Amino acid sequence: MIYLPIVLVGYLLGSIPWGFVLVGLVKGIDVRKHGSGNIGATNVVRIGGAPLGILAFILDAGKAALAVLVTRMLTDDPVADVLAAGMVVIGHSWPVFLKFKGGRGIAAACGGVGVLAPLAVGAGLFVFFVVVFTTRYSSLASLAGVVVAVIGLGIGMAVDHYSLVYLIFGFVLALFLVVRHGANIRRLVKGTELRFGYSDKRRKRPGRSSS
Repeated sequence: MIYLPIVLVGYLLGSIPWGFVLVGLVKGIDVRKHGSGNIGATNVVRIGGAPLGILAFILDAGKAALAVLVTRMLTDDPVADVLAAGMVVIGHSWPVFLKFKGGRGIAAACGGVGVLAPLAVGAGLFVFFVVVFTTRYSSLASLAGVVVAVIGLGIGMAVDHYSLVYLIFGFVLALFLVVRHGANIRRLVKGTELRFGYSDKRRKRPGRSSS
């Protein structure tokens, strides 16, 4: 059955910790020991600068996009598509190469769902940039983008542009990402969340940030 190799390859591909690798190669430090302690693009920007963070986002998104594109070359089964995207997100969140401690999964989700539903993800990314530039809260921007992307999937399915399987996957993935950002949400409510672009020394209380 094709699902088994998709699960295994998707997970291993997702487990490649690009943020950790890039900061280690360029800065010679462990990104997990600085900033928010996260391996995602937001913390890479904080520790290594914007160019490195952007590259980390592109590579994390790219591994999910690659998984879906290769899957589409092998089969036209929409379940296989979402399985490939989902396993990369899981691998990114719990990478075997870093003792199952990874990122929040936003970049990987953008890459995977971006292939499945580019218009919906495009709308989500637009909202992300608007929110992050107006509030400087990466976590809030990520969550707002996720909500808009799911709404876009629903609209697309209503006009027969996207498969119902994609909408269900998008909804489940959105719930997953919200749960992964639980600590960020609690800090947003308390007003202690670290703003994008600020160092961890500016944080009022210890904790971890998004991405």
